[in-house]
Amino acid sequence: MTLFRQLIIAIVTLFVILYSVEVGMGVYQSRLLVEQQMKVHAQDTATSLALSMSQAASENDLATLETLFNAISDSGYYQRIYFTNLKKDVLVDRSFPVLVEGVPDWFIELIQIEPHEGKAEVSSGWAMLGELTVVSHPGQFYLRLWEENKKRLIWFSLVTLSVCILSAIALGIILRPLVRVERQANAICNKEFIIQDTLPGSRELKSVVLAMNRMAKQLKEIFDSQLNLIQQLQKKSLRDSVTGLSNRADFDARFDHLTSSDAGPVSGAVYILAIAKFDAVNDKAGRDEGNAILRRVGEVLEQITGDNPNVLLARRQGPQFSLFVPDLIREDALLLARKIYDVVLTVEWKFQEQDPLIIHMGMCFSPEIENARDMLVEADLALKKAQNNGDVSSWMELGAAQGGDSIPLLSRPIPEWRTLLEAELESQSLPIVFQPIFSSSRQIIGQEVFARLESEGRLITAGIFMPLVERFGLSVQFDQLVLNRVADLASAIPDNQFICINLCTCSIQNDEFVSWLDKWLLHHPSLATQLIMEIPEHAMRAIEPVRNLVQVLQKYKVRLGIDHFGLDSTAFGYLSSLPLHHAKVHRSFIQEIDSKPDNRFYIESLAQITRTRDILLMVEGVESQEEWETVVTLGIDAAQGVDAAQGFWLGAPSTALL
Repeated sequence: MTLFRQLIIAIVTLFVILYSVEVGMGVYQSRLLVEQQMKVHAQDTATSLALSMSQAASENDLATLETLFNAISDSGYYQRIYFTNLKKDVLVDRSFPVLVEGVPDWFIELIQIEPHEGKAEVSSGWAMLGELTVVSHPGQFYLRLWEENKKRLIWFSLVTLSVCILSAIALGIILRPLVRVERQANAICNKEFIIQDTLPGSRELKSVVLAMNRMAKQLKEIFDSQLNLIQQLQKKSLRDSVTGLSNRADFDARFDHLTSSDAGPVSGAVYILAIAKFDAVNDKAGRDEGNAILRRVGEVLEQITGDNPNVLLARRQGPQFSLFVPDLIREDALLLARKIYDVVLTVEWKFQEQDPLIIHMGMCFSPEIENARDMLVEADLALKKAQNNGDVSSWMELGAAQGGDSIPLLSRPIPEWRTLLEAELESQSLPIVFQPIFSSSRQIIGQEVFARLESEGRLITAGIFMPLVERFGLSVQFDQLVLNRVADLASAIPDNQFICINLCTCSIQNDEFVSWLDKWLLHHPSLATQLIMEIPEHAMRAIEPVRNLVQVLQKYKVRLGIDHFGLDSTAFGYLSSLPLHHAKVHRSFIQEIDSKPDNRFYIESLAQITRTRDILLMVEGVESQEEWETVVTLGIDAAQGVDAAQGFWLGAPSTALL
């Protein structure tokens, strides 16, 4: 019960008590007064009537006596009037039943007014003729008391109602700061550290608000310092200090993940670019100018690759840069190579006219990459081939690094891919598989849904066809199909497990899809409580569409998770502004974590942040016993570490729910 209601009830209770006491005392005093009046009234009537009937009584004129009795009894204030002679014989008697109209029985029983008698001697001269007795009738007095108390109750009710209305208005104004304090406290629980700018007038409430503001400010500083620490750690371990790009270790780990056989083969091109005779540039213009040249090259490479989240760009070593662009066909890879080469040639320095920069670049393309290191070796060989041209800028391509004699699936023409995908969307029979998510005790706590595409008797992984889905603008229809396929299997989902479904960035940013999702969740309320929608971390670059999605999800108790956490350079501020269920760390941080202390420290730091935010920290890509044991020692499902994990070593995707 709210404090507002408690205060209103207290006010009403006090008024009822006051009314009860006042009514009790009033009824008691009225009863005493009425009884006294009845006694006096009965006695006065008896005395007056006795004087009036003296003559008739002396003459024994019964007709006159009855006339006098009738005149008195018609007033209705008397229950009985009778006249007895000296022998106690009743000569004249008038009796009336005690009937009280309009007064409830409980009130009569509560008051209990006793009738009073008035007696007077009837005499003629000095001779006594008899005795007259008048018994008062309490009915009129009951009615009078009842009417008075009814009026009193009506006035009390009106006054109480008025006081309650005025009290409600006053309490609403007085307690308004407490409502803001409640919201602030709930926000702090959700790690939203808001500050109240409006301070209440009362000293007590003002001190409470100021204390809450101090606490929110201090907690925000602690949380922000943790975020800054993890971001600095990320930059130090994964970023090049000169250009701000990824370093070689980060590039190799992420490239190896994207092209791993477990994740499914992908197409793509690797470009390695180098500035020739860079030592001479440093000697002639100084290290600051050399660093400025490297930064400009990094900037133009970032511009040309756009916002594609899957592009990997890094400063490899010295004046070398490496670039991997996935999901390309050969023609697009060659066009991009020419574009990269031409743009980098526009980079100038202070001695450009006398000594222009010499750029060499090697590239390697594969329609279905099976080995990341072979791709890098071939791109490096192509670079060396270009460097054979000496002082002439140039670029070269080497053959694709692919194995096997069969024709790769990605080598099919683009129109065939579109036809295949559109046919799958029309048939509504998309194959889906489930990969289990484990706790530290190796108990399955959830499943992640992965889509597959069937062609020529082979299941194609999402890593191959999802880039084409986005390229053809079919993301919304595809996500809708996946959700419907999960709904078809809803009855087989264990009650104690959650289901993670990945949403495309294009779908998140599509208002029509969000509206469709709202209606879809309305028709699947029981399934909704088990769903967790996963979105890629790079989707946080446009935070407003994500907030709109969250509003829809919260209506149906659907939770939100971040996939591939830790890769994007976006600030982690969204951790304190979004109601997240989990953050799933990218597998590049887990790969060989048993031999990488920096990665272990990074995961432990992430765990501290997510723990304060009540966010589950998951890891993906656990592919060996050593990696599993390492994440367990970090505290998987314990207070200080990771909460859940998944990987092919733990459990491969399966068409059946486990």
